[in-house]
Amino acid sequence: MVEKMANFLKYFVVGLYKRILALSLTILLLLVCFDAWVWFTLPPVVQGIPAGIFFPAASEPETKFRDRIRLQFPIGSEQAEMVARLTAQGFGDPVPLAEKQVIAFRDSSFPCLRSWSVIWQASSIGTLENIDGHIHYSCL
Repeated sequence: MVEKMANFLKYFVVGLYKRILALSLTILLLLVCFDAWVWFTLPPVVQGIPAGIFFPAASEPETKFRDRIRLQFPIGSEQAEMVARLTAQGFGDPVPLAEKQVIAFRDSSFPCLRSWSVIWQASSIGTLENIDGHIHYSCL
C-alpha cells in the first residue's frame, strides 16, 4: 500500500512538473513572439530604440530618437518629403502646434500608451528650419 502511494506521488509530481514546464515554455514563447511582433510593427525610424516603460534609462532613448530624426531629416530638407516618409511609416497626419507642426506615431501595450512625436518648423518655401523628436508615455 505504501509503495502504491509512493508511486502515485512520484507519478503526480513528475506529471505536475512536466505540465508546469510546458506551460512556462509556452508563455515564454508567446512573450518572445509578442515582442517580435511589436518590434516589426514599429516604424523603421523607431525600431531598435528601447523606449519602453521597463527601459526608462536604457541609453537615453529620447536622445537616440532625436538624433535619428535629425540625421534622416537634416535642416534644409523638404518638409513635404519628411511628412510623406513619416506618414508612409505609420505616423499620423501633421497637426499645427503654435508656430510649429507635429506628427506622431502612437503605440500601446496595456497599461501604457507611448507616443513618438516629431516637431518641426518650416520656412516659407517649405524647408525644415528646426526639427526635434520626443517620446511621451501615458500609463494608467
